[in-house]
Amino acid sequence: MAVAQDSPELRAKAADRYLKSVPMSAMLEDAYASLAQQMPADQREKFLKDIRSIVRIEFLESISKEKMVKVFTADELNAIASFYESKEGASAMKKFGVYMGEIMPVIQKEMMQAMAKLREEKK
Repeated sequence: MAVAQDSPELRAKAADRYLKSVPMSAMLEDAYASLAQQMPADQREKFLKDIRSIVRIEFLESISKEKMVKVFTADELNAIASFYESKEGASAMKKFGVYMGEIMPVIQKEMMQAMAKLREEKK
């Protein structure tokens, strides 16, 4: 029976592989595009320019890697990377920003309603 190898070093290497497969910049561009769609059309280009200059991609990538190494095993990270390196995974990743743009307003509305209900019940 083979025993899987796992260590912080192997996790870091696997996290690097994942981040190469799914660059933080690509995920952020999807998020920016989704946010821009919620703005008046004449303000979108300026918003995109400004947000790109303000968001610290390297910082977010560093934190993301740190948390991945903490939470996932090397095998799990490699499996995730393998999925996103596949044809289907790459296609799904390209659609993820659109999906998040569709679902986030619904989640936010539901959470706001839940919080309002909790506040009302406290009274």
